Amino acid sequence: MRATGKGFTLVELMIVIAIIGILAAVAIPAMLTSLDKSKQRASMADMRMIGQGVQLYELDHSNFVAAGTATTALVILIEPFTMTVLRHEDHWSHAYQYNTDGTTWYSIESYGRDGVDGLNITPTTAFQFELDLLYATGQFLNAPIR
Repeated sequence: MRATGKGFTLVELMIVIAIIGILAAVAIPAMLTSLDKSKQRASMADMRMIGQGVQLYELDHSNFVAAGTATTALVILIEPFTMTVLRHEDHWSHAYQYNTDGTTWYSIESYGRDGVDGLNITPTTAFQFELDLLYATGQFLNAPIR
């Protein structure tokens, strides 16, 4: 005697699981790239805000914050000159790097996803998120196309 059940057969379930697996294999890498791209863009926005704070600090004090200042201390010094709360870390949780000659230029650098000082990002390497972003004296010198 054969049961006349109204359920799915094993073959039908296997086909559905295979389709879900194929969709996940396509969607997950795209989602991870999107997450890294959003972290990169958010870090770039933070670097601009820090740069504006450094420039406003320089207008009041006639020199930039001293070279070698840790970004936690830098943010505390320049936050009164901005209208926002500043981050001292990029969106990959690595500290920004600040440098200056004291009078004519400053730079803020994010070492990217890997947190290691290495090659700088260019417009052609926009999706290599371990490369470094560099914001110097009011403009991005190393960044993907905006």
